[in-house]
Amino acid sequence: NYHIDSTPLSEKDNCDFPCTPKDEKEAAATPEPNGSGSPMPKPRCVPKDLYLQTPETPMKIPSPLAGYEKIDKILIKRTQNAIYNIETKMSIPGLHNEGATCHVNAVLQVLFYVNTFRKDVMEHLGDVEYTPVKALAEIYDQMLHYRHKEYTISCSQFITTLGKQYFQQQDADDTFQKIVHDVTESANKPDIAVTFQYQTETPDESFYSVSLHIPLGAAGIDQGIKQMCTDDSHINEISTFLWVDVQRNWSDPNVFFDKFEIKKNYKTQLSDGTYVFKIHSIIAYHQGHFVAFVNKGRVWFMLDDEITYIVPDGLIKGLQGGDVGSDLWSYLGGVKWLAKCVIYRKHKFYGAGDDDD
Repeated sequence: NYHIDSTPLSEKDNCDFPCTPKDEKEAAATPEPNGSGSPMPKPRCVPKDLYLQTPETPMKIPSPLAGYEKIDKILIKRTQNAIYNIETKMSIPGLHNEGATCHVNAVLQVLFYVNTFRKDVMEHLGDVEYTPVKALAEIYDQMLHYRHKEYTISCSQFITTLGKQYFQQQDADDTFQKIVHDVTESANKPDIAVTFQYQTETPDESFYSVSLHIPLGAAGIDQGIKQMCTDDSHINEISTFLWVDVQRNWSDPNVFFDKFEIKKNYKTQLSDGTYVFKIHSIIAYHQGHFVAFVNKGRVWFMLDDEITYIVPDGLIKGLQGGDVGSDLWSYLGGVKWLAKCVIYRKHKFYGAGDDDD
């Protein structure tokens, strides 16, 4: 028994959940002049997770919506059944798993609830040329208009624009960087990437996410940011959203006991004042599958491809592993979900109530 906030989404300040389609159109920002595009961030000089070492093999890209009841170009009837005996929220459209595309689905769901990113993408719904940003705008348009129907959306056409390898299992962090880069390039609008982009100077470098190795990188997010920079450089610009990539040795059977502390509020001092990063969402991983958890006050939405589950706020720290994971894992039928990507949103610090926790 827990309370679900019934305040209309359109009345919430700084709401990261979409308003009604009508409100969405009225609130859309005026398109800005096209820029010159954004370069791909500098590759990180760190090893990637062991479970993601997949050899490249020829593969056949699945035909979009093959074998499913087609309602629209990318809309189909929901085919997935709930696997957890907990409350579900059916009014949120799901994303169809094309075979091994849960990494794409989890990232797209998180990005959908980043208002600035979603609105920038939606400005390209009417584009004539079919590009990654146009394909993603069509997906988000369906998610906005059919959230009270038991429908699901196929991302097959969008994934095809990324490359056939994205129909196979990939690192969710790599998928996030690929999506932000390709969408920004095809929109020819650098501001899309600025939502997540960190910029350093001397030398001029940029990156979209901060890598933390567990247990070796148990230091903090500040240390993770420093590791992304060279010894003689410093952060010149801080993005609105902080994307933290948690890297573990997933082949180690004891990986579940390595704890990564998840703070709901993370306070830090920047050049222009004190800020607090408040948790926005989490992408979790277990045995080859990714899901997204999105913060909604006293509850969280667990977005597992086509189905959305409701998870009490008090259990979410179970994603950090260790003994604290037991309550969440028991609630979710014994599945040991662990945080893979943790996403924070930057807010100005105004005093008590915004402290670390």
